[in-house]
Amino acid sequence: MYTYVLILQLVAVSSVLAVRGEISTIKNLKYPCSKTSDCGVEYAYCHDGYQQCVCYESYWADDGLCVRYAAKVGESCASSFLVCKGIKNSYCSTDNKCECLWGYTKVHDNKCYPTLNGTCVFNSFLTEGSCYGDDKICSEDSKCICKEGYVQHMRECVKKVDFGKTCSSDIQCAHLPHSYCNTTCKCRPTYLDGRFYDSTLNKCVKGLDAPCEVKTDCGYYFMDCTNRRCQCNSEHYEVNDSCRIKVTQLNATCYHYNDCAVPNSMCYNKQCRCDWNYFEEGGKCVKGLHAPCILDDECKKNNSEDQVLIHGPNTPVYKCKLVNGHVKVETVRQKFDNKAAKYSYDGNSPDQNKLYFVF
Repeated sequence: MYTYVLILQLVAVSSVLAVRGEISTIKNLKYPCSKTSDCGVEYAYCHDGYQQCVCYESYWADDGLCVRYAAKVGESCASSFLVCKGIKNSYCSTDNKCECLWGYTKVHDNKCYPTLNGTCVFNSFLTEGSCYGDDKICSEDSKCICKEGYVQHMRECVKKVDFGKTCSSDIQCAHLPHSYCNTTCKCRPTYLDGRFYDSTLNKCVKGLDAPCEVKTDCGYYFMDCTNRRCQCNSEHYEVNDSCRIKVTQLNATCYHYNDCAVPNSMCYNKQCRCDWNYFEEGGKCVKGLHAPCILDDECKKNNSEDQVLIHGPNTPVYKCKLVNGHVKVETVRQKFDNKAAKYSYDGNSPDQNKLYFVF
């Protein structure tokens, strides 16, 4: 009785599927055979080695039937989800079509090739099982990943972008610490609104006036955390949002007019030299003729023959020469009580420090 009912069920199922044009009525694929005509199964033949009835290529045995499976992505699988077995790495979608599994993509030959996170064959090259796309490689653990210079964005690999270059997503700038995408890759606002990028370290660092707690918070060794802000240390000075080293020795190499830290020095011909009217003495720049002064000790002594140093209220020091027994100050003009005044000195006067103002 049980056998009779089973036969009736197989006949009923076979009849329904046969109407769909995909399955033939059969007896049993496991029957022994010596020639194909022995097989009463549609799309089956007698295998010489097995001496059994087996399904032709592109057909799969399913409960004693030879079922034609889909040959390409997009074919209908309404009759059975097993139809998609003919396409490796595919499945029957909710709209009854064979689609590629997650991590696989359809290519020109209508097969599903592994893409990001898909299983692949390590060291293979665009063969079935290898990763599809020039921006992906197969990792040692047989997973498709983005190759060097690319980063995963959803199901795609996008190219990494250098600092200052055009971008469309933050992920393209993610390899630059503390950066984000704002049309181009920039440093985040807490890192001085994108102005402090260290090309050597290849990252955004905290620059001048950025908030800090300790010295190491600041991006460069020449910065200190002063009053909870990154500032140039004592050996450097600020120029255009950067810190430049101070040159502490005369005649040392310099590049900027503020590089020279010796008082009254300047950068001249790429060397730290004493400023005009100042002279080098003991590694310092001391005042000479024509330099402003208050006390005699400020001025460099014995700087030339037949010259004396004189000074007075609101006057600079001037170069003097002996003329007809008198020391006369070279013609100098400056404002004095809103008038142009000429200074002269009477060398015969008992008071050697007396100044005569001639208007």
